[in-house]
Amino acid sequence: MNKLRSSIFLLCTILLTELNSWPEDGLKKLTLSVYSFQEQSNGSSESLKAVWMGDAKAEDGTFLSMTTYEAPTGERVAVTQGAFSSAQGAEEQLRRSLKKAARIIEDSAKAEQAQHKIGRRVVALFDKTAAHDAYHAILWTNHNHFYWVASSNLQLAIRVERDINRKKLVTRKQKKTGSSGWTTA
Repeated sequence: MNKLRSSIFLLCTILLTELNSWPEDGLKKLTLSVYSFQEQSNGSSESLKAVWMGDAKAEDGTFLSMTTYEAPTGERVAVTQGAFSSAQGAEEQLRRSLKKAARIIEDSAKAEQAQHKIGRRVVALFDKTAAHDAYHAILWTNHNHFYWVASSNLQLAIRVERDINRKKLVTRKQKKTGSSGWTTA
């Protein structure tokens, strides 16, 4: 239990450090709600346990949902996502989130199957600080949606990103066919 508490504290510290590093007008107010629970995720190639959930508000008041998962190996991955009022709002959130990146590993346009640009995808490395260890983050936008997946294990972050994108594809197909089921957006 102490390991869980210290991991939650570390991830909260990372999140607060990153959110508080935004310009003064970037994050007017941080609202953080914490729910500690353990629930198995569905549909993932690797079983992940959700161990922490919270929320915050971006500068424009957009709700940001945050969840931390634990892999069977004990590694953690944090996911932040939000639906902005416009694609420009999501892109601005991505830019703000990258301000403390030590290095941009990859920066590319995100396109759907018809090759129409729908957003941007960035893989970045964030250095170790007094508040947290070094970690990788995959940030992307999809129309007006913003996503941030962070972990010290880049491969775990990539697997979670793929799982999120796969579930969004299923959601779009369900909406077109009118079938009910799990949706993320």
